[in-house]
Amino acid sequence: MLAGELDELRSQIDVLEKTRKMSDAELREISDRVAELSQANAALLAAKKKTELELQTLHVSTGRQTGARITAAAAAAAAAATTTTTTTFV
Repeated sequence: MLAGELDELRSQIDVLEKTRKMSDAELREISDRVAELSQANAALLAAKKKTELELQTLHVSTGRQTGARITAAAAAAAAAATTTTTTTFV
């Protein structure tokens, strides 16, 4: 009778050991996937930061160009007004 119980316990131990090994393998796979996703996330964050900096640079450049156009338009208008005034008096 004890031999039967011993065999049953050994069988249960074998099942538990196989389950533990499968769980360990699954844990390693999940850990590897987490590491891969963390690396991908870091790369995406770096790309996002770079893109945001480029966008900010473009905004500054566009602002400067707009300011230069406004200044040039005002200078052209002033020059045209001066030319018109000078032509009128001559």
